[in-house]
Amino acid sequence: MTAGDGGAGNEATDEAARRFGLGSLAANVGSLLTSNVVNRATSFVVYALVARLLGARELGQIALAVSLFQLGSRFVLLGLDTLTTREVAKDHHQTGRLLATSSAAVTVSALVALPVMWAFVEVMDYSRDTSRVILILFAGMVPYALSQMTEATFLGWERSKYVAASNSPIWIIQATTVFVLLQAGYGVEMVAISMVAAYVAMVAVHWVLLLRTITRSPLVVDFRFVPAMLRSAAPFLGIQALNAVRANIGIVFLSRFAGEAAVGIYSAAKQLLVPLNLVFQATGLGVFPAMVRRFASGVSGLRRLSRRLIEFTLALAVPAVTGLFVLAGPLLILVFRDPEFGESVVVLRILVWTTIQFALTAILGQILWASRQERISFRISLANTIVMVVVAFVLIWRFDVVGAAIASVVVGALNVVQHYLPVARLFTRLDIVRLAWKPVAASGVMAAVLLATGAIPLGLRIVAGGLGYVGALFLLYLLEAGGYDGLRGHLRSAGLET
Repeated sequence: MTAGDGGAGNEATDEAARRFGLGSLAANVGSLLTSNVVNRATSFVVYALVARLLGARELGQIALAVSLFQLGSRFVLLGLDTLTTREVAKDHHQTGRLLATSSAAVTVSALVALPVMWAFVEVMDYSRDTSRVILILFAGMVPYALSQMTEATFLGWERSKYVAASNSPIWIIQATTVFVLLQAGYGVEMVAISMVAAYVAMVAVHWVLLLRTITRSPLVVDFRFVPAMLRSAAPFLGIQALNAVRANIGIVFLSRFAGEAAVGIYSAAKQLLVPLNLVFQATGLGVFPAMVRRFASGVSGLRRLSRRLIEFTLALAVPAVTGLFVLAGPLLILVFRDPEFGESVVVLRILVWTTIQFALTAILGQILWASRQERISFRISLANTIVMVVVAFVLIWRFDVVGAAIASVVVGALNVVQHYLPVARLFTRLDIVRLAWKPVAASGVMAAVLLATGAIPLGLRIVAGGLGYVGALFLLYLLEAGGYDGLRGHLRSAGLET
C-alpha cells in the first residue's frame, strides 16, 4: 500500500498541522483518556465476569496470561512506539518509512516472542490448560504490536481521536462477547480468543482510518534505517521494560509459588483499585503541559501548581483508601459474589495503601519530567525494579498472596521517597504532611461514620461516609482560613473560584 498524494497535499497538511494549537491539545488528551477509561472499564467487567461465572483459578489464569502478555509486549515493541510518535510528530513526511519499518521490526520480534513464551511456560511447569490460555493470548502479539505502531502514528499526527473512536467500540464489543460466551458455558480459553480477535479488529480498523485520513509518504521498509532506529529507541525500551517488569513480576512469582487461584485472589483485590488509579494517572497526564509551561517561566510557578495538585490528589486518595479499607469485604462480595474471594479482603486492605503512593508519584513523576530530570526518572525505575524482584521473590515465597501485596506496598513506599527527594530539592522544601493532615483528619470522621452505620445498606453507608468526609473537610478549611470570607479568598488565590 502506498500513498498517492503529491507534494501539494503534504504542504497543505503541514499547514493544517501548524494551525493545530492548544485547543486540539485538550481534545487529544481527552481522547486518550476516553480510550484508557473504556479499556480499563471493560477489562474490569471481563475480570468480574470470569470471577463470578468461573472462579478464582480461572480468574488467575487470565490474569497471569495478561500479565505475561503485558510484560512481553514491552520487549516486543522495542521502544519503537514512543520513537515513532516522536519522529512522526517532528516530520510528517517520514510517516510512511517510519510506520512501515517499525511495523516490520515489531512483527519479527513478536514472532520471535512466541517460541520464547512456549519455552517459558514449559520451564514454569504450568498446567496444560493454563499454558493454553497463555499461548492463545500470545498468538495475538503480532496484531497487538502492529496496532501499537498505528496508534503511535495517530499520536504523532495529533489525531488521537481516531484511537478512541476505533478502540473503544471494539473493547465494548469484546466485553459483551465474553459475557455471552461465559453465559453459554464456554471457559477462559474463549476469553483469550476474544482478546486476540479484538487486537486483529483494531489493527484492521486503524489501517482503514490511516488510509482515509492521513496523508503519507510511500510505505517502504528501509532495512538500512533499522539499526539507527533501534539505537534511538533503546532509552524508551529500557524505561518501559523496567516498568513492565516491576508491574508484573509479582504475578509471575505468585503463579510459580502459589498457583493460579492465588493469582486470582490477588487480581480480584487489585481490580478494585483500577478506577482510582486511573483518575490519578489522568490527572498527572492532563496537567503535564501546564507544568512544562510553568517551569519554563520559573520554578516558583511550578511549585505553586504542584502544591495545589498534591493537595487535590490527597483530598481524593485518602478518603478513597479509608473507604476501601473499611468496606473491603462488602465491596468484594458486591463485585465478585463468590466466597472463594474471601482472602482478597486481607490483600485489598494491604494493597489499598498503594493508591496513596500512586497518587503522589503520579504528580511527583510529572514534576521530574517537566523539569527535565529524565535521568533521575530512569534511575528510580531501575532501583524500583531491582528491589521489586528481590522483595517479591522473598515475600511471595514465604507468605504467598499476602507477600505479593506487602511487596507492592514496600516498593511503592520506596518509589515515593525516590520521587520526593529530588522534587524537594528542586522546590527547596515540600511539606507533604502539611498538605495531607486535613484529608487525614476528615477521613477519620469518615471511618467513624462507616463503622457506626454497619447495619444499614452498603449504598447508604457510602453516602453517609462521603457526607461525613466532605463536611469535616469543609469545616477544617473554614477554621484554617479564619471564616467564610477567608476561605473564598483562599479559593480565588488557588484559581478554584472566579
